[in-house]
Amino acid sequence: SGRLMTTAYPISVLTPVDWQDMNFPATPAGTPAVGLNANGTMSIFARTTDGRLLTSWQPTPAKGFGGWLDLGLDGQIVSDPAIGIKSDGSMELFVVALPGRVLTSWQAAPNASFGGWLDLGLPAQAAGTPTVVTQPNGGLQLFIHTADNRLLTTWQGGPGIPFGGWLDLGLDGEVAAPPS
Repeated sequence: SGRLMTTAYPISVLTPVDWQDMNFPATPAGTPAVGLNANGTMSIFARTTDGRLLTSWQPTPAKGFGGWLDLGLDGQIVSDPAIGIKSDGSMELFVVALPGRVLTSWQAAPNASFGGWLDLGLPAQAAGTPTVVTQPNGGLQLFIHTADNRLLTTWQGGPGIPFGGWLDLGLDGEVAAPPS
């Protein structure tokens, strides 16, 4: 069984010091995602082998992490999480859940807790981990690999604007892996 570990890199030292077990309450799966909150603290999001998504965060910058909070969707998560940073500094989280749906949850304001989950209505089954980028206008753009090997994208027209429909990027059947 794996463990999640954390360390710090003090400015005066070029190697990590004091590796600490994060006391993850389950067996981790895949690759965790780490986001930087507007107040300088970090939040970590990790998937479990039984399909849950858990999060932990630092109460203050450069300090240890607190306990773990289950973000719901018990047994449904099948991808690693992806984090987008919105123009106001708040985070938006994306995952693929059974049966291939793309879900999102976001902070209503910087440093706030995450709300419920919204299904983005993907017109195909998702496969792999979502990829999210911040556009020059501050909106987020999401890319997803589908089970039938296509690449689809959706985006916000600007900060706080809901995601639009999905656009197929025209690589029908030729996309072998999720974008990175």
